[in-house]
Amino acid sequence: HSFAEEEKAAFARYISGALSGDADLVHHLPIDSSTLDLFEKVADGIVLCKFVNYAVPDTIDERAINRRGKLNLYQVTENLNLAINAAKAIGCHIVNIDASDIYQGTPHLVLGMVWQVVKIALLSHVNLTEHPQLVVLLEQEEDLSKLMKLPPERVLLRWLNWHLEQAGRAERVNNFGKDVSDSVVYTVLLNRIAPFHAGATLDALSEENLEKRAQSVVRTADAIGGVSFSITAEDIVAGNEKLNMAFVAALFNVHPGLDIVTERQAATMLEEARQVDHSVADPPMSEDESREERAFRMWMNSLGLDKYITNLFDDTRDSVAILQCMDRLKPGLVHWGR
Repeated sequence: HSFAEEEKAAFARYISGALSGDADLVHHLPIDSSTLDLFEKVADGIVLCKFVNYAVPDTIDERAINRRGKLNLYQVTENLNLAINAAKAIGCHIVNIDASDIYQGTPHLVLGMVWQVVKIALLSHVNLTEHPQLVVLLEQEEDLSKLMKLPPERVLLRWLNWHLEQAGRAERVNNFGKDVSDSVVYTVLLNRIAPFHAGATLDALSEENLEKRAQSVVRTADAIGGVSFSITAEDIVAGNEKLNMAFVAALFNVHPGLDIVTERQAATMLEEARQVDHSVADPPMSEDESREERAFRMWMNSLGLDKYITNLFDDTRDSVAILQCMDRLKPGLVHWGR
């Protein structure tokens, strides 16, 4: 199986940045993004366990990770099985991959697992709970429940289109590939959300060379600081959907640019929307979920449902997720046509 060199390089950079400073990984980091170093560095399971915990904190009790001295094959296998099971628990849909695949550095399987953890780490913050200002993305006559049920990828596309509309642009995006490959959307977006010190301008729009225009986008993103997932100009021009989606999520996480409304105004708008749309659950009394809720939620996510369960009660109100669980446990049990 072949693999995408650019994705391997991007994931290596992201993991190196995410886990930098961890005393247990001084011999693992940084990962050289220009070689096959990534496959060697994840082979003992320590980096993967740490990375899962970065994506969803406290998923793994780190006392269970074998991380001292030279590990034998049994200890490595324990670490890898721990990482795989934990990845399933946070919502990664992992099939036909076991400890030996990672230990042997099977590229497409390692990258497939790493990508799913990257995706969860970056997209888990794209929601109304953490960013109530996202309520401005509601379309005319749209129920709040519909917006809340959108997967994070769709929310990000809507976020991009909202900024384009606010900037008075005619362009609209429907994907993270060809629709952003000319860097027009990125140039407009960065001009709106980047802080003053980044020096974002629209000058790149007059540049006909797509590679140079993309290079301007990359430089501006670097100048912003704190953009956790970096891509190259070549990744933008090539229209790599995975890498561009991760880049957009990283931009959103650091500067959503939704200051048009304050959190108080957003909370008021959300409450008004709830009064109209009674299918939307009230906000939880406490942000802390019980141990039992967390256990059930992670178990459901390990089944690879169509929707990632972030709140056990809100995300199962329509019973679809519960039916999918039943169908995963006993295929064919649910008659979806009824």
